[in-house]
Amino acid sequence: WEVAFHGTWWYSVWSVLESGVLLESHDWGKGHDFWEPGVYCSPNRSTARWYARPHNLFADGVYHRIIFELRVDPERRKRHRQRGGVQWVFPTSAVSLRGIWVQVNSPPKIGEERINEWDPALEALPDGCKAVPSTTNPRTEPWPEIEDERWNEDEDSLPPQLLGSNWS
Repeated sequence: WEVAFHGTWWYSVWSVLESGVLLESHDWGKGHDFWEPGVYCSPNRSTARWYARPHNLFADGVYHRIIFELRVDPERRKRHRQRGGVQWVFPTSAVSLRGIWVQVNSPPKIGEERINEWDPALEALPDGCKAVPSTTNPRTEPWPEIEDERWNEDEDSLPPQLLGSNWS
């Protein structure tokens, strides 16, 4: 199996971690965005980062992103597309969750989609679980500078979804 990365919204994290399953995008009516039904991922973490929506999780003005590290069965790849970065599409059964990458203090670029506050009504809850109250960070002083993690090296200046496409 090969390494791949899946950038996502924070609202999905609890459900994915509880179930261990990434569900396929397949329903426009539920707000899914897809050109081929399946689980979308990339062998490039920098591409997945663009799909990890920056989210102000704790009402403190600091944006964070989350990326799932996966293992995928290359024999079951449904599609492969070059569009500002490599995109692969797999059925759920060909995807295994391996790890989680959290990029802290990762503000959105101009024009990039972002989520400015936590809305518990949007969280995908695991079966049998109830929404929990939002967590607010009471910090008021400036945040310290952090060391650049080099996530963005060799990254396009625009999100892949805004660049031209070439897929097979």
